[in-house]
Amino acid sequence: MKRGNVVFLFALFPLVPVSGNLAYAAVVSLGLLWFFASGLFFRFIVARADLGTAGPAVELVGLGGSAVIYLQLLRFYSPALALALGFYVFLSAFTFLLLVSIDGFGAGKAPHAPVIRFIPFFLGFSALREILSLGSLSLPGREGLLSFSLPYFGEVYRLGFWGTSGGALILLGTITWLFKFLNRRVSSYRRNRS
Repeated sequence: MKRGNVVFLFALFPLVPVSGNLAYAAVVSLGLLWFFASGLFFRFIVARADLGTAGPAVELVGLGGSAVIYLQLLRFYSPALALALGFYVFLSAFTFLLLVSIDGFGAGKAPHAPVIRFIPFFLGFSALREILSLGSLSLPGREGLLSFSLPYFGEVYRLGFWGTSGGALILLGTITWLFKFLNRRVSSYRRNRS
């Protein structure tokens, strides 16, 4: 399980610049869901075609192709978001591979739990960063970002540091420590109760 937590956090590092606002995180999270669906499709094709040792290579090529298709769909929806996030669409495919590797990457296995757990964490992390740094929340729109200011919070508690990569890493470290602390408390409580 320790290996899974390390890979889970390592999967977030390439996406730290994108996690500055909720809108970008939503686009990347939708991309991860797209890769999940296309990954299941390509694994089904590979299993039916019985490609043997060439199966993982075909799956990787399919993942690359699905990233290109997702970027084209994003370009159709919002050229501004596609321009801003084009590079990160391909980085999110790398993140998808890291998340899949937690349970083992192979033609016979279906990526499920790590990807599904990562998306709410990533969206919550991005929303927290945006609220702390800008005092607003944003959503993806056809013309770019639709930003909604949080009236009181945005004027009083706004700290731009949390919008930087350094602030994101400190926040990520704090969340990781809190998660481990709570896990140890729950484990010790269960042991004492037994």
